[in-house]
Amino acid sequence: MYPERSIYFKGSTEERTRLYRMAIGINMGELSLKYDIYAEQNSSFVPFQRNIEVFGLLIKKKMN
Repeated sequence: MYPERSIYFKGSTEERTRLYRMAIGINMGELSLKYDIYAEQNSSFVPFQRNIEVFGLLIKKKMN
């Protein structure tokens, strides 16, 4: 409904955030076709990569 908006989320614990990161990493090939995914590190956002420590995640639908 609002394709220009982003969704930020993180787990209620560090372990849950890690679980979200792992799930995104496993499905990155499919997710990256429709979404731009960023990882929060040290109060800034960087493109998501597998196996990096993150504090939160930001997902935005690609505008094709």
